[in-house]
Amino acid sequence: MNKQTIQKIVNDALIMRMEENRWSQRALAKAADIPLTTLNNRINGKSDWKIDEAHRVAQLVGIPDSEILLYFINAQFYMSLRQARERSCLTIEDAAKAIGIKTATLKEYEQYHTSPRTQMGIKIAQVYGTSFDRIFWHKGSKALDLSTVDGLEL
Repeated sequence: MNKQTIQKIVNDALIMRMEENRWSQRALAKAADIPLTTLNNRINGKSDWKIDEAHRVAQLVGIPDSEILLYFINAQFYMSLRQARERSCLTIEDAAKAIGIKTATLKEYEQYHTSPRTQMGIKIAQVYGTSFDRIFWHKGSKALDLSTVDGLEL
């Protein structure tokens, strides 16, 4: 599966969630305080989400924080995830063991096949000695308020 296919699946899931909750793009843009063109570009994968935008939209359409990465993935995340592992001087096997997951699962994260839930993303970032934001979101994005993640113990 390539990046474009994954991005389309994710975008379609977000659109379905909007429709289930009866949000038009215009109404959602207004409620989330995001310009309509910007929201449209984010939804259609033409530009990347900023974490504060994703968080506001997620709250409005009923996406729990624990699932935010499933709807607002950053296509560059996967390359960044591998780079973060390599920068921490860990083999994929050692990283998977330290994180507490199977090597095959970590490979899936690095190769676009699946995306970790927020709590797993935080654990990965901790093992790699970096921040959650640095792996999962672009520079300039506001940090995710980790206190809002259900069941997270830091």
